[in-house]
Amino acid sequence: SCDKYIQSRGFITEVTQEERDFPIAFGILMHEEIELLERLLRAIYRPSNFYFVHVDAKAPKSLLKAVSDITNCFDNVHVTSRVVKVTWGQYSVFQADLNCMDDALKFDWKYYINLAGSEFPLKTNLEMVTILKAFNGASSITGGPFRPQMWKNRMSKVGNITGFTVMKGSQHIVANRKFIEFLRTAPEALEFAERLKPALHPHETFYNSIYFSKHLKIPGSYNGTAKMISENDGMARYKLWSSHRKSCSGKFVHAICIFGIKELSLLTKAPHLFCNKFHDDFMPIVLDCLE
Repeated sequence: SCDKYIQSRGFITEVTQEERDFPIAFGILMHEEIELLERLLRAIYRPSNFYFVHVDAKAPKSLLKAVSDITNCFDNVHVTSRVVKVTWGQYSVFQADLNCMDDALKFDWKYYINLAGSEFPLKTNLEMVTILKAFNGASSITGGPFRPQMWKNRMSKVGNITGFTVMKGSQHIVANRKFIEFLRTAPEALEFAERLKPALHPHETFYNSIYFSKHLKIPGSYNGTAKMISENDGMARYKLWSSHRKSCSGKFVHAICIFGIKELSLLTKAPHLFCNKFHDDFMPIVLDCLE
């Protein structure tokens, strides 16, 4: 039964009034590793929040059933109403993210955080609420100008973009509600998203460009003078890239460190809300320790 499942798996069902007054929405993209999804959900689940899980349409039916069996046990955890076949680096990754946002906007929350199933929180929900309250309505999104070679590789099929300060940044965002509403309802945002269909990794341009476009005057968006905000200066995600020349006691996959045991001290000190990345079959002890 669901009651038995929730209890035996150790989901937290009690919340403080402060958490209740500050609901957070989470969009989660997953395509494999149900154990990681369950661990992530167990760590971030609170009855006051909302969760939207997008399961890759290419995933086996058994995976979708397993995810549905979990989500059906909670009133505030949903499988997205629309699914797409996700291909790494393509528009479909971005579309899956947007599908989560569309479903989330039917509910009432203060901030939205997008996640992958292979990530894990570095803060408790109450700590996140405290941090997000201190944001005072600001969003946390990173970005900087495109390097010419990267523009050529990723954006050459898109052509010249006007009306936005075009940036390249992380797809990981911590965004206030007004920002998400703008992404999904403002005509210029919808048109921009459409234009990015032929781009590579469009979700690493869309949020970032809108956030840095001061003339749009979206509450909580960027109004500073710095030319860029690097990924580790954002609050959304702690990552170790091979290009940062930092050592990784785990292993590098797609140039990102799959954390090993020696990274634990870095993870526990990092100010970020979440860290990326883990594999279920690789050094699970790191997740055990974080839990």
